[in-house]
Amino acid sequence: MLVLLAVTLAACTPSQPTLPPTPTRPTVVGQPAPAEVRDLGPYLKFPCNLVAPGAVGEFRLKEIAATPPDPQVPGEEGDCVAQMSRDDPGETEDDVVITPFDRDIVAEEEDRVAGLTPVPPVAGLPAGLRKNPGPDECSVYVRTAQDQGLRASLTRYEPDRPGAASSCDTVVRLAGAVLGFVPRTRQ
Repeated sequence: MLVLLAVTLAACTPSQPTLPPTPTRPTVVGQPAPAEVRDLGPYLKFPCNLVAPGAVGEFRLKEIAATPPDPQVPGEEGDCVAQMSRDDPGETEDDVVITPFDRDIVAEEEDRVAGLTPVPPVAGLPAGLRKNPGPDECSVYVRTAQDQGLRASLTRYEPDRPGAASSCDTVVRLAGAVLGFVPRTRQ
């Protein structure tokens, strides 16, 4: 009799089909995982070691310096900051910030209201872009391993000459050059 009551109750309970959430915008998180990863663990304490000499020359980087994490903020990462020289020495130099993360920064940024704009893979890895308001500022976020990521940001204070690459195009190339230096490992 108890079994009959349970079967009757189950039959009377309306079932709600479980549908997957419908994305409201394209996501980077939904991109397939790469076959290879880049372990940023060795660079977490020394982020400027990510900047290979080839990238220094190609992007005319100078005044490269590490900024340590704020000890008052648990889990904060250190950055590598640099200046990108301009053609005209009278112009203000561009600011570059490179930050390796020991967490999935791509998923965190996707969860923000603005989300990320998916871009083609950077060094074969899933990536997303955020163009910030204000000065010409753009950041690229790259998932380098399951729980690691890289953010590279570029802020320009002077307008570009006609035909010059945008800050977003430049920062994507910079992230690719940085990650090209990091050894690949298979998942």
